[in-house]
Amino acid sequence: MRPLLSGRAGIRQLLLNVMHFVWMLLACCSVGCVLPTSTDPLISKYEAAVCLAPLAQSRIQPPTREWLNKIHCRDGLEVLVRAAQIPGGRVVVEYPMSGESVIAADPGDYIYPSDVRMDVRNDLLYTKAHGLAGGISEQTWLFEYNIRNRQITGRARITNGALTAKCAAR
Repeated sequence: MRPLLSGRAGIRQLLLNVMHFVWMLLACCSVGCVLPTSTDPLISKYEAAVCLAPLAQSRIQPPTREWLNKIHCRDGLEVLVRAAQIPGGRVVVEYPMSGESVIAADPGDYIYPSDVRMDVRNDLLYTKAHGLAGGISEQTWLFEYNIRNRQITGRARITNGALTAKCAAR
């Protein structure tokens, strides 16, 4: 009986097996290995938050959901929230006093911001993003961003269809 990995053919087969495993691992990670949930605390926070209405007339062609909202925080801080439901779409918070811009949500390839909301009591921004991760699997994500601390404080993959309807345009 011959050993399993004898000669060039055995080594070639081992390399093919390793390459297959690596491709499967990369495919899994590109579409997100995080399992979706319908019980994450971010869901109730998002649903309790106030809608930031998208622009009634999108400035982007072809027309899509687009946000350009001025927010006044409890401590008097004023920021501008920009987002669009487009490829590479991110939610950006601009701080006019310092000139700083911070990415509040970057859902990744083929997953676009589809709803933006604000918890006015805690100065938290929530973004729902939905699309086909890596062009392969349908995914919904929620992001929580703390405007005062300028950092993302929560992120969760949510079961598709577990969230309320989108906010209406103004």
